[in-house]
Amino acid sequence: MRANPQTRDGFTEVANEILEALYRLHLSPNQWQVLLFIIRKTYGFHKKVDYIANSQVVEATGLCKAVVSRAMATLEEAHVIVRRKKRMGLQ
Repeated sequence: MRANPQTRDGFTEVANEILEALYRLHLSPNQWQVLLFIIRKTYGFHKKVDYIANSQVVEATGLCKAVVSRAMATLEEAHVIVRRKKRMGLQ
């Protein structure tokens, strides 16, 4: 991570309502990593949903495949994310 990030180098625009809902969530560190990656891959590219393979999450977060799968399943069960095959986004 760079020591001096700047918005001119890119940023992810997230509505205040979403952030307010997110900071009320009680998630594990692994779930937060997966959720932040999903937000980056969707809202970071001005999309509500996107094709996101588990392997992308594994590579980006450094978490193992089983941990990523469990985190996604629990996020979906908690209605934090929605998945339709490999397309996913925030609920």
